[in-house]
Amino acid sequence: MQPLALALHGGFDAVLSCQQGLIRRDQALAAGFAEATVDSLVARGRWTRILPRTYAVRADPTDPRVRIRAGWLWAGEDSVVGGQAAAWWLGLDSTPPQVVRIYLPPRRRMTSRPGYQVVRCLVPVADAVEHRRVLVTSAARTCLDLARLGLPDRLDTALRTRRVTQAQLDGTLAAGRGSRGQTSARRARIAVVDNPWSHPERALHALCRQVRITGWTGNSPITLPSGRKFGDLVFEEVMLVVEVDSRRHHSSAAAFDADRVRQNELVEQGWTVLRFTPAQLADDPSCVTDTIARTLDRLRRE
Repeated sequence: MQPLALALHGGFDAVLSCQQGLIRRDQALAAGFAEATVDSLVARGRWTRILPRTYAVRADPTDPRVRIRAGWLWAGEDSVVGGQAAAWWLGLDSTPPQVVRIYLPPRRRMTSRPGYQVVRCLVPVADAVEHRRVLVTSAARTCLDLARLGLPDRLDTALRTRRVTQAQLDGTLAAGRGSRGQTSARRARIAVVDNPWSHPERALHALCRQVRITGWTGNSPITLPSGRKFGDLVFEEVMLVVEVDSRRHHSSAAAFDADRVRQNELVEQGWTVLRFTPAQLADDPSCVTDTIARTLDRLRRE
């Protein structure tokens, strides 16, 4: 339900409940408040003006959820939240944005405010999604926009959590043809064409392509007694799995134990497993690729 319709049909309490304690001026009027009443509530500090015509009634203005929602309410229903704010809103980035980036149709005119950057551009319908009653750029558009801005693109996270597909990335990249930063977006898209789920995996993929190690797929499913598991690099023909163990995803006790259980199951089912660390990829990449190549040669001769 659109913000104004929510106020008309749900009333004041429904608006606050659905909008984390925020209300827009036109919503307040639709919910039955008089203009003078709204002005009085703001003047007495009962409502806090966050942005023009946008107020916090039962909300913490410093809460990133409130800041992002307030920005979208202020900009209007034809606006789309993008950039780092969209990445945080969609759960692709754990760091709250310092600045909320808002895309507006080119015909509209609004001035950026402290903490809010207004950008006029067209966002195709396929590149916008409603999430928790806020219109934000899709995961694919968000990640490629981050790349265009020279920021970490979060594509690994989006792929790992199944928020994007390769086809969606291709479609979104094509729709952005001619955009500023498109070369960086294209480079980021190429880097994840083989489905890496972490930055170290992306580095491993690049190394294998560089030395022309072929015959592998990224994060292909392997059926084990405990269920389907995914190998970082899977050479299905020779039953070889290559893993990159980053501290971020393997440091907890549960992850450590799960890795050992999975490796034992792989070995029991006849798979060979090679494990490397991000430090090895960075400090001695030739040792990594040479080890993979020698193992492949041995397995193909057996």
